[in-house]
Amino acid sequence: MKKRIHGIGGLAVIGLAIGGLNGTSEANQSWANTNLCVGATPGDIGRITYTNYGVQNNNTTAAATVECGTVVPGGSNEPFDLWFYAYDRNSTTNVCCTMYITDFNGDVLESSAPCTSGSGASVQLVTGGLTPVGGSGANLSCSIPPKQGTSLSHLTRTLVFTAGAL
Repeated sequence: MKKRIHGIGGLAVIGLAIGGLNGTSEANQSWANTNLCVGATPGDIGRITYTNYGVQNNNTTAAATVECGTVVPGGSNEPFDLWFYAYDRNSTTNVCCTMYITDFNGDVLESSAPCTSGSGASVQLVTGGLTPVGGSGANLSCSIPPKQGTSLSHLTRTLVFTAGAL
């Protein structure tokens, strides 16, 4: 397994190389803790807090939307799928992320909007199901449902997959 450190504003993100994903002979995975995500509006900023579990919604009445940048590993490699990990603790509303693969100008080439599947205590891995389109960047816009009682929903990390070797 290969590792590469990517620096972002003093934070390190570790890219792990894995094989056999999406039918490619080799793929790279770059993950980022969602403490790098920011509230989409001033109201969203007031609803979220950051913990060792990532970004969470402390509001009891409204969902919080966060914008999450990503790290595309390997310089010229093209992103081909996005995933996220989330704890969904709301029994009526899921954690949902709109995932975007973009070109160098920021134009959206492909998008997907998957959600968690119900609530529970365990972390859920949600895959984007995107296909390679020749993009150069990737980002997510995620909605985290309101807190129910003392149960908080939160987004823990995002992953970008690219084809090619690091």
